[in-house]
Amino acid sequence: MPSSRLRRLASQLTWHWENQLRPRMSGLGDAEYLWEPAEGCWSIRARPDGAFALDWAFPAPEPAPLTTVAWRLAHIGQTLAQRADYHFGGGTLTMERIQWLACEPGDHPPRRRGRAAPRPLSGPAAG
Repeated sequence: MPSSRLRRLASQLTWHWENQLRPRMSGLGDAEYLWEPAEGCWSIRARPDGAFALDWAFPAPEPAPLTTVAWRLAHIGQTLAQRADYHFGGGTLTMERIQWLACEPGDHPPRRRGRAAPRPLSGPAAG
């Protein structure tokens, strides 16, 4: 059974997804989602093996590159997932270990229509 704090956290994340983030993304098409306003933008891209990866570097270059809407949304999800793993999981989730979801045109993560809110908490604690 998850603790009441974890239930409240999951409830808050679900509420923000359903009432703030998802409505703001409705009508966002592929052209806007993946638009690169300048050469060298960071985005989320298919790798040669067919998996997807977020463009990134550590340390971040100076000046930081421009980013696509896709990159920014994926970065928010990545940050939440890594923080949740650090605080409630094993603390082992790294950029290299994140499995980015493949998608069809018009169905980019995390803006899939008709899907439940993303769950950064997994395993027994998530309930």
